[in-house]
Order: sequence, then C-alpha cells, then structure tokens
Amino acid sequence: MKSKIMSEISFYWGVFGVIYILVKTILNLCIYVNEAFTYAFELHHWITLVLFTIFMGYSEGYKGFQLKFSPRIISRAIYLKNNLTPVRFVLAPLFCMGYFYGTKKRLITSYAVTAGVAILVISVKQLSQPWRGIIDVGVVFGLSWGTLAIVGFLIQFLKTQKFDVSPETPDQP
Repeated sequence: MKSKIMSEISFYWGVFGVIYILVKTILNLCIYVNEAFTYAFELHHWITLVLFTIFMGYSEGYKGFQLKFSPRIISRAIYLKNNLTPVRFVLAPLFCMGYFYGTKKRLITSYAVTAGVAILVISVKQLSQPWRGIIDVGVVFGLSWGTLAIVGFLIQFLKTQKFDVSPETPDQP
C-alpha cells in the first residue's frame, strides 16, 4: 500500500479522525455543562468551577495535550504517511493515538491513560448536577485546548514540512 494519494489520505484520516473523536466528546459533554447552568450556583460552586477549570487547563490542556498528546498525533500521522500498511490505513486515528505499533512504554501509557479516563468518566457520571457539569466545564476546556493544539501542530507541520517529535514506534523510539 504505497500510493502517494493513499499515504496523504491516511495522514489526514489519522489527524482528523482524532479531532473528530475529541470534538464529538466535547459536544456530548456540553449537554451536561448546559444542564448544570440551569441550577442556581452559589459561591462555592463558582469557586470550584473556576479552580477546576484552571487546573484542567494546566494539567489536561497544557501538560497532557499541548506538551505530549497533540504533537505525538502529528508525529505518528507523519510516520503513518511514510510507513503505510492496510491495517494502519483503516485504523489511522487509533494508530495516531498510540494504541498499536508503539514502543512498550507508549502502548502501556496509551492504554493506562484510557483506562484511567474510563474510570473517571464512570465516577463523574455518578455525580449530581451541578457538580457533574462543573467537572465537565473543566474537561471541555482541557479537551478544547488539546484539539486546538493538534490543529496548531498540524498547521506548523504543513507550513514547514518539519516536525521533530518522536512517533514512539518500535523502530523510532
């Protein structure tokens, strides 16, 4: 599977597939955010919302996405484009997210983060409003930051055709 067109398609399918997953998650969470704002917030609600949103912006948006996840999406998409296989083509977004053909550390990290997020999602679903919505405001902020970071790194790569981030694959750790 070496067609230049297929390689280009795989690059964009990988990147925009991940963006689609993130945007769909953001939109789904906005339902709970909007629902939370139908409640009368007291001072402790507003303080929690502001502090948790700042925390999520820094920990999820900046440290998690901007510094790690987002540049790796682009790096793995570039790797995918240059090392295309039929399975990688079909599963390009999952490849870019590091779910297969990665270093041992990359695979463990990808699956551990996913398991951790799943546990947190299940836990947050148990919260009543407005607390669930308050938590979701922070999550939406972090996911939005991460999505914009992916777009920013994509634009940077398209402008320069250079990107110096390891794809964390077995042949290029």
